[in-house]
Amino acid sequence: AGVKGIHIAERDTQRTKKPKPMDVFWNTWSVEGFISEGLQPAELGWGTHETWMPKNGKKHKHGSKAAIYLEQPGANTRVRSWCPTPGPQYGLLVTHNEAISIADFFTVRSKKGKVQYRPTCHYAYHPCNDAMLSLDEMFGAAGKPQPVHHVLDENELVDG
Repeated sequence: AGVKGIHIAERDTQRTKKPKPMDVFWNTWSVEGFISEGLQPAELGWGTHETWMPKNGKKHKHGSKAAIYLEQPGANTRVRSWCPTPGPQYGLLVTHNEAISIADFFTVRSKKGKVQYRPTCHYAYHPCNDAMLSLDEMFGAAGKPQPVHHVLDENELVDG
């Protein structure tokens, strides 16, 4: 038995005073950083209890081999998760090193080095609602980022 899955879940609850305009990507932190991170393939630590592989899942050929990646952007891959404030939620399966390093850290190997146990581990990020709208707009345009990027500041926020 033991631990089978570890979720690193984060929810950005910040809300703005005004609605997001079209053709502008809004976020509460680096827009370019978020787009770059979100366009990378979805990646997660892959547990030994998993008896299946996603059709678009691939194993790494190098490194710790504690993870798999999907042939689709992490910011366009939703996973069910949970956070204390909203409770159950969808998060985005964006790649984050801790999802792989935690799976690798908890890996148990035999004396001969064969993997005997590893939990599945992934990061589930739900950005602020305006960033979610921005992602929907971007992926609706075949992944082409909006021409204008805007990082929200404290004067534009209502709460969160």
